[in-house]
Amino acid sequence: MSTIKHRNTGIESAGGASPSTVHRGSDTHTSPSSSSFFHAMFTKHRIRLRMSSVAFIFFISLEILRNTVIQVRNDKSGNKDHLVDSQIQIMEQSKRSTFDGLRAIVTGFEHSGTTLIGSLLFNAPCVIGAHETGYLVSDSPIQINDAKPWFDWNVQKLRPMGYRLVHSDIQAMKNTTNFFDMYQVLRQRSYLFNDLNDEEHCPKPAEMIDKTPRYVYPKYFERILKRTPGVPVIVTQKGFDKLRDSWRRRKGSMTQEFYNETFDNVNKMIAKYPNRILIIHEEDLMAHPDEVMADVFHHVGLKWRTEYLQMEGLLKKFVNDPESTKWVQGWKFTAGKHSPS
Repeated sequence: MSTIKHRNTGIESAGGASPSTVHRGSDTHTSPSSSSFFHAMFTKHRIRLRMSSVAFIFFISLEILRNTVIQVRNDKSGNKDHLVDSQIQIMEQSKRSTFDGLRAIVTGFEHSGTTLIGSLLFNAPCVIGAHETGYLVSDSPIQINDAKPWFDWNVQKLRPMGYRLVHSDIQAMKNTTNFFDMYQVLRQRSYLFNDLNDEEHCPKPAEMIDKTPRYVYPKYFERILKRTPGVPVIVTQKGFDKLRDSWRRRKGSMTQEFYNETFDNVNKMIAKYPNRILIIHEEDLMAHPDEVMADVFHHVGLKWRTEYLQMEGLLKKFVNDPESTKWVQGWKFTAGKHSPS
């Protein structure tokens, strides 16, 4: 078995200084008046302690009752695993990101595996995103019209895996003053966040995954990292020779110089923004899909399930959308077939 190359982002650690100990002198003298004072203070604090204990017991009792109700509901619905997964997702997101609602960014050169990675992530409950989003290449929300071709794709009425925005949606997005607010509006109004079939505990997706290959380009990458503080980023990497051949088959041109410049910059950003960026090598994904995707899902705070390789979660979301269903069916994972070409 080949060595997995994608574990190169460092290890998150948590901790802090232990409380300091204050040593007091033992030579004390207490006058009658100070003794009365300390007795009064002790009585006062003892009363407070009793009240705090009562409050604490009351709080614990409420928590036990709440958890019992949840357990009964879960036993009836059979949805316990998904509820627990969602609680884990919320906790992980709160630890990682200050850009609420944007779960992760997926980027990497075109034809290097971004669509497969993005589609696999879209299987998880409560998350979704367009085939490509692209808005973060703009200088500000009011200029998203200039984000080509993504702007045009996402206003197409029946585009598979598209946001299907209408004029009023675009105007509301452009009226915001920053990308955080703009993405909130996008989630409130777009087709993908309002008309899909998600899980019982999450009737429609709530969080977004922005998959856009071109974000990795050096002229965009750090600017996007700054705009999305704390958001986990997945970067796909395909060997230069295979990537160059993929581009040639599509009448494109990839140079060794631009390839090296791009990944030199990615490595620089890994050092500058620790614990945010995970590189996934295409050959590792093809050889060890379960292990690699478990790492990807962990990095963005989601729980991996092997059945996602067959797009079961995503097909459920698009059960009422035949055009998107055809698209998703084509991304069921088959070793060899899905080596991005």
